[in-house]
Amino acid sequence: MTAARADILGLVNRRRKEIGGTAVDRVRAKIAESKFFIDEMDKRQHHAIGFGYCLSAFLSAFKSIEYQLPKRTIKALRHSDEGIDFLMNQRNIEVHGAGVEIVFVADLIRVGRFHSRFEREPHRFHNPRLPPGTGAGNGGRSWRFTGKRSADLIGYCTECVNSVEKFVEGLPS
Repeated sequence: MTAARADILGLVNRRRKEIGGTAVDRVRAKIAESKFFIDEMDKRQHHAIGFGYCLSAFLSAFKSIEYQLPKRTIKALRHSDEGIDFLMNQRNIEVHGAGVEIVFVADLIRVGRFHSRFEREPHRFHNPRLPPGTGAGNGGRSWRFTGKRSADLIGYCTECVNSVEKFVEGLPS
């Protein structure tokens, strides 16, 4: 490691302590941020674009948990729950790839499809403004990840955040 890189890493570590305390404290803050964006997704289920923006923000907040913990801890966390690993991979697809694909399902019939790169491909979503009251908990109507059709997206994200929270409770502060 070069002296310059060591100085930069030292500065980053000092800054981390100044901003957020311990890594576990930072993870707790990112869990709270993830929950905030889940609540925002829930409020915007009837508006595809707003929902997509909140999903993107949620995935970034959720993935940032990974950057706060040692690699061996992250490996254990990702192996502890398939959903956690799935969501962290979805963030990579959202940020570095073509974007996450989700589908709105009403009574198990596909109503519309939202590709997170909506601005580039507006034809991919056929009903950008869904009627109010068509969100989760309304007779099987919900947003779902394309590859996880049996799981309500908001419920799936909530379960994963709760799993991370439970995992972090077991870590030393």
